[in-house]
Amino acid sequence: MDETTLAEIMNAALNGESYFCEAASFGYSIKHIDLFNKLAKKNFDQLSKEAMKTRVELPYSRDFVKVDFETNKKEAVAFTESILGENTGAALLTLPIEKQAMGLFDGATLFNYDGNARTITPSKIVLFRTDLSYNALSLVHENTHILFNNPAPSKGFHIHYNELLPILMELMAASRFEKTLNDPNLLKLYLDIRIRTLRSHLEEYYKGLALRQAGTKDLVPFEYAIHVSYSYIIATFYAIRLFELYKEDPVRMEKWVKSAITHQETVENLLDEAHVSLTDKDTIKANEKVLKMYQNSMNFILFSITSRNI
Repeated sequence: MDETTLAEIMNAALNGESYFCEAASFGYSIKHIDLFNKLAKKNFDQLSKEAMKTRVELPYSRDFVKVDFETNKKEAVAFTESILGENTGAALLTLPIEKQAMGLFDGATLFNYDGNARTITPSKIVLFRTDLSYNALSLVHENTHILFNNPAPSKGFHIHYNELLPILMELMAASRFEKTLNDPNLLKLYLDIRIRTLRSHLEEYYKGLALRQAGTKDLVPFEYAIHVSYSYIIATFYAIRLFELYKEDPVRMEKWVKSAITHQETVENLLDEAHVSLTDKDTIKANEKVLKMYQNSMNFILFSITSRNI
């Protein structure tokens, strides 16, 4: 057995069974609809190849500005409500928030799922243990999940878009928090984490595909890895292009985000409206620009500078 331990496989199996049961009970699609033709698949593989060539490593906790918990929470609420309206940050003020000794920069929300009643109810937010400016981004991310899940997306929702809005909101928030939390490197550090995480998810995704092709027994853990990794991969690719559109026209994109989070329109339709896909040249170019910055010593400088005027 390689670096994957038996305990990790057992945990992945349990998570996988839960994941597929929840998708089925809520009527969500797990199809990789973004890979709908040869061009889309070709572009996906090419971007994946470029991402695997990036040389970024995770930052250290000390690279971020220290910010106390209450200030992080206040800023996360203010940012969310500036885009989505009054009381949309309420969950951050009422839910239990625990700072646990999790993996580096981890965050999560625990939900109770009821497929019959079609409710997804948050019970607790878990946050990275150290008080950093980064935690304000995690709170924005988790609150976006909470808002998007209430009410639950309609049947047919493509579950792989579940991470798209939280990641996009983090990108948008990072450019604001650089000023309000006095951390001028926050956007760069956040992208360091996101691109390094992208590499990890790509490794898991292609490993899972190889095991599937090899006919490995008990595929649940590996199928789970394929789907969860794909969700983060496609969300990152699309969020990078959407953030570029946000920099060009913040007001328009804030309306776009609000329409998606509140289910005024489906994420699928809004992506079509914004022409964001794996066959869209601008989507591919936006990602290539960022990924190539991480393949040389000048990684991210241009991206960071062009984002400071928001």
